[in-house]
Amino acid sequence: MARRREARMLRGRHDKDTGLAKRHEDLAQGAEQWPELFQDLLRQDPDEDLVDRLENHWLPDISQGETAQALPEEALLYLKVWTLETLAEEKVHEAMEADGELRDLSRRMRAIEEEHGLERGEPWLPGEGPGNWEELRRQWQQKVDGIFLETLEEHGEQELARMFREDPEALERRTEEGRRYIFDQ
Repeated sequence: MARRREARMLRGRHDKDTGLAKRHEDLAQGAEQWPELFQDLLRQDPDEDLVDRLENHWLPDISQGETAQALPEEALLYLKVWTLETLAEEKVHEAMEADGELRDLSRRMRAIEEEHGLERGEPWLPGEGPGNWEELRRQWQQKVDGIFLETLEEHGEQELARMFREDPEALERRTEEGRRYIFDQ
């Protein structure tokens, strides 16, 4: 599993607002490099939340609009994956409310984190926690990966879903190239 994506999902698992705050932070950083590209997502509209803007405006533009014609393939891939992860993260929070197993895994992980003095929203990175936490993380991540795959497929991203299933590290590498392009690193 690609560690970077997994770490992002782990940080936002307890608190929807924490996850969204991190996404807004990413947007603000992107706006420094690409103000016209990120302007629509940064505007505060009380009648439309970030998830709605992503689904209704941002994703279609990345796929078929002016943005799709203005940026290299890896940059578009990063923006698309970032967007779809944000949509999947919203579904994870909804699933945690409805899915007792997912909620229980998260609760049990949090108990272990508290035993070790970790703050809420700052879990271990994958592979760095104690064995019992790692096993719970693996189970939790398997469910989260299923939600991410569903999100990809719901938005017509069968090729990304295939890449995620077959070679998530390659997808992560290509996405990282796009992130570096967008954030000029």
